[in-house]
Amino acid sequence: MIGLIYLRGLLKQNNDIRAHLYKDIIGNPLFGATMSRNRFSLLLSNLMFDEYEERLQLWPSDRFAAIRSIFENFNVNCLKYMVPSEYLTIDESLIPMRNQINFKQYNPMMPAKYGLLFKSLNDARYPYTYNSIVYSGKPVNGPGPFYIDSIENSIKKLVTNTSSKLPLAGRNISMDRLYTSIPIANWLREKSITVIDTLKHNRIGIPDELKDAKGREEHSVTLHYESTKKDIAICSYTVKTKSSGKKNVLMLTTTRPLLGKTKDDGKNKPALYKLYDFTKGGTDIVDQKIGTYTCKAKSSKWKMVAFYFMLDTARVNAQTIFSIKEGKNLKKTNSYNIMIDLIHKLVKPEIQRRSTTTLQKSILCKIRFFIDVNEDADNDENGREFFPRNSEKGKVCHECNKECYGADYTAKRKKLSRGKTQCQKCETPACSKHLVQVCKKHFS
Repeated sequence: MIGLIYLRGLLKQNNDIRAHLYKDIIGNPLFGATMSRNRFSLLLSNLMFDEYEERLQLWPSDRFAAIRSIFENFNVNCLKYMVPSEYLTIDESLIPMRNQINFKQYNPMMPAKYGLLFKSLNDARYPYTYNSIVYSGKPVNGPGPFYIDSIENSIKKLVTNTSSKLPLAGRNISMDRLYTSIPIANWLREKSITVIDTLKHNRIGIPDELKDAKGREEHSVTLHYESTKKDIAICSYTVKTKSSGKKNVLMLTTTRPLLGKTKDDGKNKPALYKLYDFTKGGTDIVDQKIGTYTCKAKSSKWKMVAFYFMLDTARVNAQTIFSIKEGKNLKKTNSYNIMIDLIHKLVKPEIQRRSTTTLQKSILCKIRFFIDVNEDADNDENGREFFPRNSEKGKVCHECNKECYGADYTAKRKKLSRGKTQCQKCETPACSKHLVQVCKKHFS
């Protein structure tokens, strides 16, 4: 099922009618070869991630309880297979959703204005997600074990969860101005983690002379230290905008400030700001790779939105690990080819296990596209049966029974003889009059 969900996203058919996925003319043959349309629909409509009785007990203290255990296990697994590089990023992702739930978020600056809000700790050099938290609102019974009441606590939660499994000392974390504050910078510095972040003007501890850009030259740069130890520095860069005139862009860092300037764009941007530009896009890169072949589809259940987010994130993480192990350049790696291989690995065991005794000829042809079928043997290596079996109990021929329809149907049917022969494709009972004998060589 997960393989078909990935295939649906790869073909950009997430919101197509499921019947179209299984049509011989426009659908991919892998859908019909793996499972029937009814089974695929049944699995998606009845998919659950917890016990209903446990959810009733946990929901008052955690509104995300319906999928919480799976989500936390997913975070644990993401921390097992890759060590962070020297630059990390903390940012948020808004997964589109219109379901009527209390913790749905609204952000007019995002492409999708409504959805589930995930905050993630990502690698800035490689598209990899180490840990994620979700905003699920305030529980009915008050703050629970997973409730996060402020932005500062969300950063502490991400860093604490990650540092419990992976070393973060000596790394740098880049954040935008929504998450940056002097207390957070001090807290991270105590854990030997540096920051390079943009800063809002209304944060506590910023000198008044840094907030005002009047009397300063365009593209001028000033550097101020927060304490006598000179552990925290605030850099001010003046730019001129068309809408609001001169504007101060503040940057907070606990690293050794870079004092050079760049000349590539003619704006004399400080080197510290250039470094921030190179390290701030970890989460955005992952979102871009997810959006290319996302498996998210419309659903009336908000749990499926979180499930699709985990599937997409797992796919991007797996591609990154695979590329690093194979020594390939991540920028030149073809996501389409890797995703095709992933889909085949997921669905091939199900195709091999599937019984073919009652399948139509068109479905058998689709199966032969992906696995080898020996047509000269009664049973292939996977235990498939391609030839008719004798019924244990005699049955009336299907065609003869149809000829009896109409007046005196019961009397005519009683006169029909019963036999044990049947069709070798669909197991429909048939008499010698309505059977055609074919040798094994021409059976297909």
